[in-house]
Amino acid sequence: MGRRLADAVGQHWIHLVRGSGFIFACRAGGAVLALLTQWVLARWLGAEHLGSYLLAYSWLIIVARLSGLGLNSAAPRFIGKGIALNDAPAIRGFVGFNSKVALAVSGTATVIGAAASFLLIGRSGQDPWPLVIAFVAVPFMAVNGVLQSFALSFSWFRAAFIPNTVLRPALFLGVVSFLWILGGTMGVSGVMLIQLASMAVALLVLLAAVGPDLKRDLTGVVPRVEAGPWTKTALALLVISLFRDYLPELSIIVADLYLSPEEIAIFSIAFKVAALISFVLFAVDSFALPQVAQAAALDDRASLQSFSERATRLTFIVSLGAFVGFWLMGRWALGLFGPEFVDGYRLLLMISAAQVVRASVGPVLPLLTVGGHERESLKVFAAALVLVAPFVMLLAPTWGAEGVGAAVAGVMILSSLALSHRVRHLMGVDPSIISVLRPTGPKSAPD
Repeated sequence: MGRRLADAVGQHWIHLVRGSGFIFACRAGGAVLALLTQWVLARWLGAEHLGSYLLAYSWLIIVARLSGLGLNSAAPRFIGKGIALNDAPAIRGFVGFNSKVALAVSGTATVIGAAASFLLIGRSGQDPWPLVIAFVAVPFMAVNGVLQSFALSFSWFRAAFIPNTVLRPALFLGVVSFLWILGGTMGVSGVMLIQLASMAVALLVLLAAVGPDLKRDLTGVVPRVEAGPWTKTALALLVISLFRDYLPELSIIVADLYLSPEEIAIFSIAFKVAALISFVLFAVDSFALPQVAQAAALDDRASLQSFSERATRLTFIVSLGAFVGFWLMGRWALGLFGPEFVDGYRLLLMISAAQVVRASVGPVLPLLTVGGHERESLKVFAAALVLVAPFVMLLAPTWGAEGVGAAVAGVMILSSLALSHRVRHLMGVDPSIISVLRPTGPKSAPD
């Protein structure tokens, strides 16, 4: 039966679906755990306190991501290139350089951020401790991200996704659920302390999973550090990752000027439900990224085109089906968090429709990244980041959370179309669903 199935759909399809399916299961499972946690917090603390927690958590993950200076995003490219070319000194040098940068920057951010939060917010009469604790947690999340990027680059997918994507939210959910069932009371600061503890546990597990393998493969290798080229590429990828992975958190920080904590909670829940679609894209991209990086290093354009078409088919079909599911069941799903969250239904549809468009253009970002065209991606995402804030400021005062959702969805669609255009003209690869439906059509040649 297995051989017949393989003959029918092809070994490449089975390999792609099996590998990306594991990553999707981890990411989707982690997202479900996060949504369950927010459901517990919404029922336990109320929408207002949930919004305050989400604001502090948004600051935490944005600052932690900035602490790596984009080197985490660059790891699959440079480590993948080192693997393809059997360049162990470059791999050893990158691993050490990335680790030192993350520790130094995150430690500095903790001191400055915690002190500023305590002094500025405390003087305003508000509770500064949620943000203080968030900044204290920054190094834990920053180092988690570094180790996760190393595991992903070496295709150690279990180590890359289980500790930080599944274990950490599971621990967090278990503790807050236990306290809720006991009928205890807790403020936002207590919830942030639980989050900090869960990050520490996940970090220890990740160190145990990744550390021995890194030591085995790199012990005795003399490192070669190319700080200038690595940092230049990484900073471009940092802007890209901020838009791609942390758009809701950035939007929350900007929207905090206009929205109440309850509206922030409604926006965040609707976005996180819609973001289940993006996990399909992330899963497929993450599974194939090391192989794509090696194919790009060898200038194997046929393999890049072949992967792109398979990935686009898979992500588009799944994302379109998810959109239909949200259209039919979205009000019910949002209502599980509380009756006030049903107001996010139209916001849910806007964000999920933008995700379908994102899937329809194919894996454009990984292709540009491994192809050495991250500067083109940088131009698109820098423009997108510049547009998000004024769009939110324009629409949020009148339409509230839905205005923020419309701004975010519009920028997502525009950036996806722009990236698709650059891939076609720079790499001669057309990963869009239109090309997939017309596989014999001509591909654009690179400029």
